[in-house]
Amino acid sequence: WDGGVGKTTIASALFNILCSEFEGCCFVPNVREQSEKNGIIQLRDKILSILLEEKDLNIGANGVPSHVLRRLGRRKILVVLDDVNNPDHVQSLVGGHEWLGQGSRIFITTRDKHVICKEADDIYEVGALEHHEALQLLNLHAFNGRSLQMSQHNLMTKVVDYAQGLPLALKVLG
Repeated sequence: WDGGVGKTTIASALFNILCSEFEGCCFVPNVREQSEKNGIIQLRDKILSILLEEKDLNIGANGVPSHVLRRLGRRKILVVLDDVNNPDHVQSLVGGHEWLGQGSRIFITTRDKHVICKEADDIYEVGALEHHEALQLLNLHAFNGRSLQMSQHNLMTKVVDYAQGLPLALKVLG
């Protein structure tokens, strides 16, 4: 699963659509980067603070107390963990299904299939855009969706081929 294919964009759109159906929502961008920079415990505490609507929840390294787990377990929660590169991070950050209440959902984006938890209910692989979709996206970014002359269409076809259908590349090149 390559970078620039649209995993984060899709996850963000899903989050925005679904969040109103949950009692607590948290979108965590760049889990890999944040965990390397600030540590996994600080990131977990930040997520739990957001989900429980409790400012500066500071649990620390001793594990999540049972009273916090009980509160989480009573809530229907949506969590998106973006750009996860370590299979242990899901368990460390949100405990998988056992921490969260009935109907809760965890979405994970990753470049590495091995990161996906064994207990994942569904896996959606994001692929490159079809040629006609890539042309539409490039046209939107390069020409604001205007009609094209034949010479522009030929150039755009070359750009689409070069970008290999990756949305981020098409956006940058547009």
